Order: sequence, then structure tokens, then C-alpha cells
Amino acid sequence: MIKPQVNSVTSFDHQPLYTESYSNHPHPKYQFVFIHGFGGDSNATLPAINQLLHTLPRCQCITYDLRGHGFSTTKFPSQTFVEQTGALDLQSICHAYSLTHPIFIGHSFGSIILYQYLLNKLSPQPTNSFLICFPVVSPRLPFRRLLQSFLSHTSQNLPPNQHKRNLTIHHQLSSTHDISLTRLYSDYNYSHKYIWLIHLLIILGYQPQTLSSSSSKLYFLFGQNDVLIQPKSALKQLPKLVHNYQTKILASNHHNCYTAHFVDLSNYITNLLT
Repeated sequence: MIKPQVNSVTSFDHQPLYTESYSNHPHPKYQFVFIHGFGGDSNATLPAINQLLHTLPRCQCITYDLRGHGFSTTKFPSQTFVEQTGALDLQSICHAYSLTHPIFIGHSFGSIILYQYLLNKLSPQPTNSFLICFPVVSPRLPFRRLLQSFLSHTSQNLPPNQHKRNLTIHHQLSSTHDISLTRLYSDYNYSHKYIWLIHLLIILGYQPQTLSSSSSKLYFLFGQNDVLIQPKSALKQLPKLVHNYQTKILASNHHNCYTAHFVDLSNYITNLLT
């Protein structure tokens, strides 16, 4: 595995976002940004990243911990929907790495963030977008306005300092140099479960809007026997949401294609781009 470049990117609201960048060439032709799913972290994307770096020349892969996950901040703006915050965070990542034509790969809740990014027409616009296990089918429950009100009153009330702890990550960047990054974040047993509950409710009540147009080529990937996302129902809903897209059904019984079928995923992406 290629050693990562580790950075802390400052979000649009001045919060730290933990990122890692992997590259197999000093002047990459393809620049990917991976967006992991609910309850995971950037480590979930590493099997797919490693495979892409092996099969695709001149490739850079950037992955990061979503807000409320891993070593990124647990704070959320009180007046912004979580998926909109995620879209703005994604834009901050792109600007920090000076990306002009990124290729986005979002999984599960990460695909919701990616879809919101495209809806908001944020820049830079990607050349290709892969939305894996996109949860287009969900119960139409009145979660969104309730959650907005809930977040407005409580999202800033995270645990006091005595509930926080320091974690240090050591990444060996070369044989002679390493960097230590210390992340201060709230204890998992309290605030992370609180944040994850919000994410889970949003996924359950997600009602995607119609994407009228996008400069990005959209590829929707589903696991054939994904127990969380029903591919057959999702395929019926997609024509109502997007116009120019392709679908791919992976022979997978798992929801997390990053780790379960990373070779198939990498080969599919590589074949499309080369």
C-alpha cells in the first residue's frame, strides 16, 4: 500500500476534516474522492483505493472521515441539513487539494452527500460520479423538518470537555519522516452515537429531489442481494430522478462494495475510464 499524505482540511465553517491522499504518480491524470457511508470511516475505502492504485496509472485517491465519524469534527451547523453540510464539506476537500475535474465515488450515505453536491451545483463539477448503493427508496416520513428543528436546538450541545479524549495517529510518510496528528473529539459512547442517530434518521427519511441536469456522468451501482437497498425497487425510481445515467448490478450479497467486492468495483471504474 502506498503511504498516504495526511492532512486536516478546514471546512466551510472552520471545523477540522481528517483526510488522506494516495498517489501513484507525481502528476495524476485521474483524481478520485471517496465518500464513505454511515457509521464508517475512511478506512472502509482503502481496499478499493489500493486496487485502483494498482490497476490505473497516474491516479490520485483522496479519502476522508465524514463529519461525526472517525477523526473529523463532531460539530454541525445548526441551520443546515446534514446532507447539505456534507456537500459543502466535500467542496472544501476539493478546494483544499486544488481539484479541477474530480471523480467522485460515494457509498450509501456518502452517495446521498454526493447527490446533494450535484443538486446544489457546487464547484468543481466532477467528470464522473459513482453512486454506490444509493438509497432512493425510503418511507416518506416527516423526518426532515422535525430533524431541522431538533438540530437547531441541540446540535451545538455536545458533551463538555471532560467527555473528550485525545487520539494520536501515526502515519509513516517515508523511511525518514513521519507525522503525528492529534484529533480531539467527543467520546464515542456519547456524542458519536448521537450524531449517528441523526444520520440514520436522515437516511430513513431521505426524499431525493429530481436532478434536472449535471455535467457529470452518473453511474449507479447496486449489490444484487443488498439487504439494505433493494436494487429492483431502486431501478424503478431512478428514471424519475435523473435522465442521463447508467446502472450496474454487482454480484454482491453485501452492502459495502468497497470491502466485499473492491476488485470488481475497481475493474468496472478502470474499464470506463480507459
